[in-house]
Amino acid sequence: MARVCESAIVDVPIEEVWRWLRDFNSHWDWHPAIAESEIENGLPADSVGACARLHPPGRRLSA
Repeated sequence: MARVCESAIVDVPIEEVWRWLRDFNSHWDWHPAIAESEIENGLPADSVGACARLHPPGRRLSA
């Protein structure tokens, strides 16, 4: 399985950072490497154990 690691320092309260990161279906709105996303198995985006499928611009990941 591929792994991606990225880090950044942002000047906002940690609660706001987690709110943005936990909302997997909005990552495409602020991250340029994600064109769309979906939560697998119909789970809510903030469910413990939920998995997100992230699609890069110009192609879709296979199921």
